Amino acid sequence: MLETLILLFLTLATVITAICVYYNYQLSYWSRRGIPGPKGELFWGNLKEVIGRKKVNVFQIRDWSKEFPRYYGIKKGFYNNLVISDPDLAHEVFVKKFDHFHGHELHPMEEDPDKDPKMVLLILARGLRWKRLRTISNPIFSLGNLKKVSLKLKFIGFIFQSCY
Repeated sequence: MLETLILLFLTLATVITAICVYYNYQLSYWSRRGIPGPKGELFWGNLKEVIGRKKVNVFQIRDWSKEFPRYYGIKKGFYNNLVISDPDLAHEVFVKKFDHFHGHELHPMEEDPDKDPKMVLLILARGLRWKRLRTISNPIFSLGNLKKVSLKLKFIGFIFQSCY
């Protein structure tokens, strides 16, 4: 009986240790690739900070963008997200190498755009549909246009911040 309890305890301890090691390994996804980013918590990653009550998520992303000015990686639960703040790097990703970056995370509250042909949104499209829509809208993402949008978004962010 005692041997069975010891064996059960050791098995349980091994399983718990393996789960913790696995999640720690997943948590170090961005640091293993040399990409800076905020430290996350075990199991949650940066999800609590992004959807937390202490700070509006827009302000949290803004603070991280100040801390890591060009790009950074965050972990939202099981998902790894690369956030790009630099317009030149965004141009590189979205225009020059867009064929490598056509997969996007679906928001959990959104319907699957591939199932609804009326949803022709570049942001929600994935795979080959995204590639086709991206090719059609390619001139919109020129470096000059991205810089104009960046300036306008900074101005809107300044107004939004002054309201709070």
